[in-house]
Amino acid sequence: MPSVQTGKVCAIHYLTAGAIFRQKVVVHPRGGIYGTTNETFGAYKPNVGFVGRDSFQVDFEYERVGQRFVTHAKANVNVRP
Repeated sequence: MPSVQTGKVCAIHYLTAGAIFRQKVVVHPRGGIYGTTNETFGAYKPNVGFVGRDSFQVDFEYERVGQRFVTHAKANVNVRP
């Protein structure tokens, strides 16, 4: 599980081996925000002062070897002081 300091950004790499075309957050984090940063990464930033476990779920579409795939991912993040 990734760990991040409160108020800092945690990069999340999905290891799709291909470009991500679309991401949709289906369960938002309760203690921060999540967004995309480039074709294969997302980023989670906890709210200042939030400490503890957080999670979110994302559906994304990516391409590998000329084929497109859609998958669901759940991320858990430990936010420390």
